Amino acid sequence: MTPLLPLLVAATCAAEVAPPPRPVPDPFAAVAWVRAEGEAAGTGVVVDVGRRWLVTCRHVVGERKAVEVFFPWRKENRELVTERAEYLAHRDALRKAGLLVRGTVVRTSDAADLALVELDAVPAGVTAAPPARRVGWPGEVVRVVGNRNDLDTLWNVTTGPVRAAGPLPDGYFWRGVKLAAGVNAVVAQLPIEEGDSGGPVFDAKGELLGVAAALRRGCPLAAVVVSAVEVKAFVDGEGVKPAPRKAAPPTVYDTLIRATVWVRPSATDHQCAAVLIDTMWGRCYLTSARGIGPGDRVALVSSVPTEDGTSWTTERAAYRNPGWAASCLGWDSATVVARDPVRDLALLQLDDNQGGREPAIPLAAKAAVPGDAVHAMSHPAGLELAWVYAAGAVRQRGRVNLAGSDPADAVDSLILQLPAQGRAPGGPVVNDAGELVGLLTARDGPAGLVGYAVSLAEIRSFLDVARPHAQGGTPAQTWSGVLSRAVARVNEERRSAAGKYEEHAHGHFNSGRYRMAIASAERAMRVSPPGLRGDLGVEAALVLAKSLNAQGKPADAARVLDRLVEVGRRDDYLLKAQAALATAAKDHRKARSSLELLVEINPYFDEPRLALADTLFELGEDEKAAAAYADGYHLGDSPAVIAIHARRQADAILAREPKAHGRAADWMAKVFAALSAKAPRDPRVRDGLEPILRAAAAAKTDADRLAALRRFAPGTLPKDE
Repeated sequence: MTPLLPLLVAATCAAEVAPPPRPVPDPFAAVAWVRAEGEAAGTGVVVDVGRRWLVTCRHVVGERKAVEVFFPWRKENRELVTERAEYLAHRDALRKAGLLVRGTVVRTSDAADLALVELDAVPAGVTAAPPARRVGWPGEVVRVVGNRNDLDTLWNVTTGPVRAAGPLPDGYFWRGVKLAAGVNAVVAQLPIEEGDSGGPVFDAKGELLGVAAALRRGCPLAAVVVSAVEVKAFVDGEGVKPAPRKAAPPTVYDTLIRATVWVRPSATDHQCAAVLIDTMWGRCYLTSARGIGPGDRVALVSSVPTEDGTSWTTERAAYRNPGWAASCLGWDSATVVARDPVRDLALLQLDDNQGGREPAIPLAAKAAVPGDAVHAMSHPAGLELAWVYAAGAVRQRGRVNLAGSDPADAVDSLILQLPAQGRAPGGPVVNDAGELVGLLTARDGPAGLVGYAVSLAEIRSFLDVARPHAQGGTPAQTWSGVLSRAVARVNEERRSAAGKYEEHAHGHFNSGRYRMAIASAERAMRVSPPGLRGDLGVEAALVLAKSLNAQGKPADAARVLDRLVEVGRRDDYLLKAQAALATAAKDHRKARSSLELLVEINPYFDEPRLALADTLFELGEDEKAAAAYADGYHLGDSPAVIAIHARRQADAILAREPKAHGRAADWMAKVFAALSAKAPRDPRVRDGLEPILRAAAAAKTDADRLAALRRFAPGTLPKDE
């Protein structure tokens, strides 16, 4: 099948001088068509001519011990025969010519989804595929030679870029058997299908990067390639060794991954990305309006380099752990300062005013036009990896309804020939120079192979209106910008009046004049301008809630805070107050919701994290509570401090049930198990905790077991903690 679109290697930096192209080996010299009668058909690649070894996928050979192996057939004029039917019709002639041979399955591996086949003979001219000494670089173009079953031809060459690389812990199923769990894989933008499995995937030099194995159907154009590292280890009969790493050359992928973040990574159903840009008032993140509300404070996580600095950590599971991401300096929090659901755009301002640690992506000087090559990055669902690259082209530009509401809301958009998901919006779309030409939106295209992006013109108009009160004397570029600046001046006056009422409310509350504090706080909330900043009206609401609570009306106080959260306000202080009221009312489920948001926004703060752990403990979710306490290790808590928290809850168990030594011991053991999993190499854990765990395991009674575990936990927190 012809590739869906011409895909180009991402442009290297201007300072780089491209090396002269090297001759590429014949892509068909090492490839074969593998047929397991009654089982399946696929592709194979010769890896050792001397030993007559061929590698294919384990699911291609199935349970067969012998397979038929066809090699490319060329006529007298050297023209390659590609019709599948011709090979089947001339079996006898091909067998006599040595182009159809028997293969014996030597061994298979479910863990790598690979099979090693020993051939009876190898035809003249066949060469072994040279294995690459590296893992594929996202953005580089690769090609696979395969024999997909739904085509009438063999030896089909399909090209596309590498989208991501890393282990795939979930693997995939074949006839009820789980294959390739944890396999070292490359994910490529290749439209492969059944019959391509086992096909060699080559880089631009003709070196073997791996073999095509599966397709992640939940993610458009995401072909799973078992890496050459796994292939070599399987062929040599050795365990998988760390792949030789070499830093990738600077490409558009490098530009994209540095400037793209993941919004709310702890939320299991949120796939939204955001891109760092320079605005007229500083550096901000541009993202999709879907899934976030006005004034929300959200967590952002940046990609973290691997330990050797040659690539990026892209496994989703790592970023689900706020403690790990925060310890790697990849975690930030931001506030939604502008939002336009019609354009599907939102602007995020970092709370620490650092403005992003990586280079921002500049806005393009020219708009993209049909036929232009584009590159994008997103966090698509259906894949265990994030920061996934995609390449494509602009199909057309026109007015499209992105919000899915009033037809009059159509905005200028790019229609892209690109694997995209509406569930994973907010990712940047850039040209070959790495300049922003659009932003992926939440509108889905047909079969995930057409993407929609809001255009550069709409982005500029949105930025002209966003945060007008922060733009100072910056001249407006549009009529909407003129209007927004006029409204901003009015709102500044309202903001000033609201601030005075808030000041009065604070004074009355501190003096115990709760009725007067309530009256002033309500006035402040009434005159606060409608806006998107989380601080507008929040201070007044907090004073109002505290005053109501002081008057013995906790339910009324909770309703005040609940109303603000319902309309999208998620300020730290608001959530903290909401959690405190819920905890006091013993509504632990409600407290949990507020505390989880607090921890997601900023995992650095101990207080909400420990409060969440306590709440989970009260809800009987011991495993999650233990993990929450142990998360403190990545944020600087010593093992002794974590042990103290475990002992504190064990003491609480005994205070309620004096004879519940077994329950208290089980609880402490869970915390210590979670700590051991997070800090297996820490000598304080390895040498200090493990002997205690062994002593506890040998104890004859629950009381003795608890006593042994308590020896790792001093009675109080050390002063230096």
